[in-house]
Amino acid sequence: MQENKFWDIRELGKNDEDKVYYIELVQSDSENLAGRYYARVKFDGCVHFGTEDEPDPDYIHICNLDHVIALLTEARSLAKQYFGDSWGDSRRQLEEDRKRPPAQVVGVKWIV
Repeated sequence: MQENKFWDIRELGKNDEDKVYYIELVQSDSENLAGRYYARVKFDGCVHFGTEDEPDPDYIHICNLDHVIALLTEARSLAKQYFGDSWGDSRRQLEEDRKRPPAQVVGVKWIV
């Protein structure tokens, strides 16, 4: 088996014949549980992919994964063509900022 770079296997779902029906994966490189990705990959080629945010998790159910990857890859290419190679950097910076502890205000004197 290949080494998993991004995923940990959380569960193997089996059918009545004890055959693996799906594997449930969780993002292994995420420090916080809320917002980390999960994927339920079924034997038939479908993937239920989303985040573990509560109470309204985001998700998408895909049964033609290769086609969707090709579409998203082209969308990224077009975005970089129109917005420049730094497209997406501001989003990554926002995600990095969320990982930092909140700033603390020290020694403030209120004058009224």
